Amino acid sequence: MKITKFMAFAMMATATTCFVACDDDDDDNNETISAEDLALDAINEAYVTNVVYATYSDMAAKCKALNEAVEAIADDNTMAAAGTAWKAARKQWEWSESHLFGPAGDYGIDPHIDTWPFNKAAFESLKSKYLDEYVSGDVSDEAADVIAEQVSLSQNLTGFHAVEYILFKDGAVKSFSELDAFDIAFAQSAAEDLYLNSLKLKSCWGKTDSSEDDILEEAEFEGFDYEFSFRNAGQGGSRYKTVKDATSDIFAGMADILGEVGGTKIGTAHNASTDDDRNNIESPYAQNSIQDFTDNILGCVHAFYGSRDIASNSPKADDFVGATGSLATYCLAKAPKETAEVSAKFLAAIAAVQAMKAPFVTYYADKSAGDAMDAIDELTEALDNLEKAVLGE
Repeated sequence: MKITKFMAFAMMATATTCFVACDDDDDDNNETISAEDLALDAINEAYVTNVVYATYSDMAAKCKALNEAVEAIADDNTMAAAGTAWKAARKQWEWSESHLFGPAGDYGIDPHIDTWPFNKAAFESLKSKYLDEYVSGDVSDEAADVIAEQVSLSQNLTGFHAVEYILFKDGAVKSFSELDAFDIAFAQSAAEDLYLNSLKLKSCWGKTDSSEDDILEEAEFEGFDYEFSFRNAGQGGSRYKTVKDATSDIFAGMADILGEVGGTKIGTAHNASTDDDRNNIESPYAQNSIQDFTDNILGCVHAFYGSRDIASNSPKADDFVGATGSLATYCLAKAPKETAEVSAKFLAAIAAVQAMKAPFVTYYADKSAGDAMDAIDELTEALDNLEKAVLGE
C-alpha cells in the first residue's frame, strides 16, 4: 500500500514504528515502516506535486507561449511580446534548477537548453553562409537542415541563450529592424525546441495532455517515470533503495545549484584570469544574470518550504513558513536551531544577490559579487549541517 501524506505532523517527530500492508506483489504481508519513513514519504509526495511537477508544468506553458510569441514576430510590438515571454519562461527554468536530478541531467536537457556563453562567432558564421537564401526566400534543404541540426543537437548554439541573443541587446529587446530572416528562422526553431524539451521534463514528472503527448510521440520520446520512482522510493520499480535516499536528493538538488551559482555563474567571471572566464556570463544580452541567480535561490526556497507561493524577489522572514508536510516543517521539528539558521541564510543570500551591482555583465569584478558568493557559501554550509542533523551522514 502506498503511504501518502495524510499522516499527522505529530507522527513526523516520533520514533515509533507502525505496520502497514505490503504491496500485493510482495510475498511478505507485513512490512515494518518507521514513522520517519512515513514522514519523509509525505514530504517526497508533496515535493513532487507542489514543486517539481508544478514548476515543469508551468515551464511548459510558458515555453509554449514563448514559441508562439517568437513565431509571431513581425514588428516592434511582437518583438516586445517575445522578450516578455522569454523572461517568463526563463524564470520557470531557473526555479527548476533546484531539481536538476532526473531527466534534466539524465537526458542532457540541461546542457542542451542552457549552455552559455552562446557561441556568437559560430552563429554569425552560419548566418554569413546562408543569409542570402533566407532573405530571398529560396531556402535550400541544406540551409534548413543546418538550422534544424544546430538547434536540436548542439549545446551552445541553441536553447534559451540562442533566443536571448537574437531578441536582446544591452539589456533591452531589439527593434524588429535589427533582425534579418535568418535570425527569425533560427529563433523560431530554437523556441520550438525549448518547448519540446519542456514537455520532456513535464512528462517525466507527471501527466501531459493529449496535444503534448502528440508532440512527444512525434519526437519519439518516452522517458523514465521519475514521478513514480520518487513517490515510491524504497519500493519495487524505484531507483531509490530507501525513502531517505529520495529526500536526500532534495538536499542534493539545492546544494548543486547553489554551488553552481556561487562557484560558476558568479565565480567564474568574478575570479577571472582569462578573457574566456570574463566572458563566461549567463544571460548577458538580456542582462538577466542577477535575476537568474535570484531565481535559482528562490527555486531552493520552493524546494525546502514545499511551496511555489514564495515567489517574491525579496521575501521577508514571515514568508518562510513551511507548507504542511514540507521538508522545512520536518526539519523544524527535528533540528530547530539548524533550520532557523537555514532560514536566516536564505534571506541573507537573496539579499546579497539583490545587492550586486548591476548589470553583472559589466560589474562582475565588483566586491558585491564576492559578497554574494560568500553569502551563498554560508547558505550551502547551513543546508549541509541541517541535512546531517536530520538525515545523518
